[in-house]
Amino acid sequence: MEVVIEYVMLDNFVIDGILLYCTNKLLKVPNNWWGIAGASLFGAVFALISPLLNFSGVVLLIIKMLVAFIIVLISSLTFYKLFLRIVCFVVLTFLFGGMLIAVCYFANVNVIQGANLVYFSKIPLGATVGAGVVFLMVLLKLIKKVYTAVKFSNYLTKVDLTINNKTVNLSAYYDSGNNLCTKDNVPIIILKEDSLRFWFSCDERTNILLGKFKMVKIKNPQRLEVCSVGSKAKILVFDADNLCINNRNYNVAVGIDNSKHFKDFSILLNNKMGEVVC
Repeated sequence: MEVVIEYVMLDNFVIDGILLYCTNKLLKVPNNWWGIAGASLFGAVFALISPLLNFSGVVLLIIKMLVAFIIVLISSLTFYKLFLRIVCFVVLTFLFGGMLIAVCYFANVNVIQGANLVYFSKIPLGATVGAGVVFLMVLLKLIKKVYTAVKFSNYLTKVDLTINNKTVNLSAYYDSGNNLCTKDNVPIIILKEDSLRFWFSCDERTNILLGKFKMVKIKNPQRLEVCSVGSKAKILVFDADNLCINNRNYNVAVGIDNSKHFKDFSILLNNKMGEVVC
């Protein structure tokens, strides 16, 4: 029987890398790519020399468990969730081994099952499996990206916001988590700071942001404290003339936000506008 060293190294390096990545993903452990590469290389070297070891039965099983322990430890160089990672790695190894045997069966590749899986093929099994896993990961990310984009677009709409008798058409996103209201129970929509340029000059915007409200024509300006996860902040809020969504008018207050969360829209709508947008 001919053993191609490059095939053995490649197969085990790729498969161990996939198993370690899946283990970390399942247990939500951060991936250390250099650690995974080093652990996979160690596993590949062991797989290469293991046929030379004259062990079998319980002794071989103990050695393989020890090797699994070392591989998992090297992969992240931390004892964080170490026991769970070892168990998960071993379980995935058995499942993956069964899957490889099934793949070889359906691909009509001759396989010898024993302490090590031996197959007869001109193409490295690791390269085939690795390419398949990479393709699957790319496909899943693409599907997730498309799904997110479609879901996001369902909550986007065009609105007409009127301030100081000037109406501007802007893109808005419905946020069910925005329950902000003024003391008079007027719903607050969040406007991107940069969008103030549609109604105010550069000097007026500066005065607004500095709190010099007497120098600018603005209705009922005030600063409200807003609580988010783990933090508090005060935002500038003032009354708008009108907000029109799909021919329905709303009396709203406008809160100014200078964060970078606004990429594809200029306004974050209030929860009270959900029946019009959704």
